[in-house]
Amino acid sequence: MQICNQQGGHLASIESLAEHNQVLAAITATGHPLAGRQWLIGGTDAGIEGQWIWLGVNKEMKYKNFRVGEPNDFQNQDCLMIFGTNIGDQWDDVGCDTVCYGFVCAYYEM
Repeated sequence: MQICNQQGGHLASIESLAEHNQVLAAITATGHPLAGRQWLIGGTDAGIEGQWIWLGVNKEMKYKNFRVGEPNDFQNQDCLMIFGTNIGDQWDDVGCDTVCYGFVCAYYEM
């Protein structure tokens, strides 16, 4: 996302359950709800369908936390979001032009 880049970061990559939980905690700490909301993160399979990478760090996605039945590439979905629900906050593929409730940036350590 351009805003993340302008601020010296990139859309977040999540490489473990611990990082996933950190991202959820960071979202919650802002006072914004998780349940019923979609939060864009930096995964994509636009290069090769089904081969997910993290854009900001250009790494193959090893840890995955997709909802049941996802990713499904419905109508050529190549981007990734956290879909907040009351029963678990997991990932879903979305169209790259989808307007989500918010997005999660990560910043490089100095």
